[in-house]
Amino acid sequence: MNISQEKQAIINVTNRHLKVESGPGSGKSTLLINFIKQRLGEGVDEERILVLMFSNAAKDKFSSQLQNISVSNIQIKTLHSYGYQLYAQLCSSQKVKRAHVASMSDIYLQRWFRQVLKDANSKFANSKYHHINQQTLESFYTFVTVKRNVEFEIKGISHFSALERLTNPVFEKAYEMITEQKIDMGIIPINEIVAIPAEVFSINSVESRVLKDKYDYILIDESQDLSEIDFAMVRNHLGSNTKLIMVGDADQSINEFRGSNSNIFRNLDLILNDVLSFKLQGNYRFSEGLSSLAYKLFNYENKEPQHFVQENTYASIEIERYFDKRNPLVKALNEETLLLDNCLILREKNAFPLYELMLLDNNIPYYLNKSKSFVFHKPIAMLLGYLLLANKQCISVFPLNIQNSIVKGMLYTPYPQAQPEIAQWLTSRIPSITFEMLTTLKNSTSENNALGNIPIVSDMIRNSFSPQSTVCSILEAMKSYKCFSPLLSSNAAILNQSGLSQIRLLEYFKSTQMTVERLVMLIVKSFNPSQNKEDALQILTMHEAKGSEFLNVFIGGLNDGVMPLIRKEEDKSKSALEAEKRLLFVAMTRTIKKLTLLCPIDETLAKNSISMSNTSYMPYKTSRFISLLT
Repeated sequence: MNISQEKQAIINVTNRHLKVESGPGSGKSTLLINFIKQRLGEGVDEERILVLMFSNAAKDKFSSQLQNISVSNIQIKTLHSYGYQLYAQLCSSQKVKRAHVASMSDIYLQRWFRQVLKDANSKFANSKYHHINQQTLESFYTFVTVKRNVEFEIKGISHFSALERLTNPVFEKAYEMITEQKIDMGIIPINEIVAIPAEVFSINSVESRVLKDKYDYILIDESQDLSEIDFAMVRNHLGSNTKLIMVGDADQSINEFRGSNSNIFRNLDLILNDVLSFKLQGNYRFSEGLSSLAYKLFNYENKEPQHFVQENTYASIEIERYFDKRNPLVKALNEETLLLDNCLILREKNAFPLYELMLLDNNIPYYLNKSKSFVFHKPIAMLLGYLLLANKQCISVFPLNIQNSIVKGMLYTPYPQAQPEIAQWLTSRIPSITFEMLTTLKNSTSENNALGNIPIVSDMIRNSFSPQSTVCSILEAMKSYKCFSPLLSSNAAILNQSGLSQIRLLEYFKSTQMTVERLVMLIVKSFNPSQNKEDALQILTMHEAKGSEFLNVFIGGLNDGVMPLIRKEEDKSKSALEAEKRLLFVAMTRTIKKLTLLCPIDETLAKNSISMSNTSYMPYKTSRFISLLT
């Protein structure tokens, strides 16, 4: 492999810390692999090199690339897995029991946070958190993460804009309470796995000797996404002989929700001594036209020009504004001339069900990157539960895990107790569901009045509709039941976690006259995903797409409220909108040959703007970011 002169100049540096600014398509993986190759050729032991990544996907991809140079003993870890390794080492040396490590999806962490927020809320008469929903929990989790990073703040460098958006008295009080309780609870939020060793090794000189100069070189990819905690953990390794190689791009900083702070990377030469800075100017992925378009998001006045190594004469960019029923994605994927290696990138997983149904309905193969089928999407599972329990024959076609998901979806609106008679009614229709299973599912939620309506609604559906009935006609009938009206109302749904994706799904059912029979057929079809991934469309979120590249990229759902994502008032702050721009930039720069931006519109719905905190945004209006690109 030929290495450019600019990369070789970086690789030749052996005795200084390195900061390498590397935009999309600049070949940073090639740089890191050849840096390792040259160090090994100079006699550096494999075990003296540590590589830190931000995701398992990035780690696995880099590991496979290293196999080409016959490397086997280099440690390649995600920051969290390496933090856990150090945490386990500390627990062993101090003979302390390990705590349960929990992410935001962990039910034990959710219960703890929910209770703490309730207790904190009770201390404030005018608090807005009388009802603690999933969105509140996620905001608090972000607050806890960023607040913890403040304790490791690098003076003069750090700026916690996310904390400024989220700070309120209830969150502050709740943070104090979890700090006091976490040892007794035996639960550690996942980011604490990095914070604990970062803290202990910083203040304990005996423990820190284990880390100082353990490695000759520590390489960090995507360094713009380091948090204060991450950097404190890494910094504990820096003795007189360890050199730090940080590669990143501040324009691709997309993990502020987990406390990342691109200022650490930007100002590395102010934080550490003896730092040599480089900037990769070559672009090996896409055309100058696409680069110019993507960078319009940031309105740079003096952007340094890139050198485009390969003339990409086939590159094209299209912005499609369309009505849902005429989605150009379907048309493009049915064209014989379409390139292989296609990817659909969406802002979040809630948007997956609509596109999955659309693709199944048009016989277009697709696959998900470790994501669950749309059947697991809670609103879908809830609807399926009531539709299918009305027809005992239908349920038998679903695998056990899907049956369980459907019943859990029926508990989507929480309920305080699973009544034995309801459990008996359910188990008579789905033999695989037991009362114990219902109790477990019930314990994952709270405060619900929906479960008691299962027999009534299901019997109503069975007696009033046939498999040829449209889904929309059944949903309209279900609206008469008080417990479902909030879930099936467009104006209410836009404010909950499902939001616009649920509205669009209902619109798709309506525009296609989707029947129960056809819906079940499509779901059964989804159990057999495409085995030939080369011919199938891959569906990723914008965060999942980071680090990947594809010949042909579609970016879907470019509407206000989705991109930028707006769920609450603080999402409209300048810093939040800038973070959304960076996320769209990452998605746009995944393509090699063709980029299509999909902007669904509906003139009728667009006129009915939805109010949020006395201001409005229009979810069927083209994203405000599109105006920056045209």
